[in-house]
Amino acid sequence: ADPTHVARSRVAAVVAGFMAGWGAPLDPAEDAALPVAGVVLTLENAVRFLTDHLAGDTYFAVEGPGHNLRRHRAAAVQSRALLVAAGLPSPPTRGTR
Repeated sequence: ADPTHVARSRVAAVVAGFMAGWGAPLDPAEDAALPVAGVVLTLENAVRFLTDHLAGDTYFAVEGPGHNLRRHRAAAVQSRALLVAAGLPSPPTRGTR
């Protein structure tokens, strides 16, 4: 599977599953935030992995040097893919403007 691609159908399935479990209608602010929720959580983890890497891998368990840096990079790529899957604009990749 291509880690830089997230199928919109999967995003829709996650949202449908969340809504089925939530059981109540969303208010307008929650409804507006829902498309970016996965992006925000994935990006938050990317920052946490990078922070832990820079701090000497003291929070997350690692399987060797650079593990949290690799996690950071993977989560950053995944957050961009989630942006695209949500139909939201994606920032330029490194080296492009």
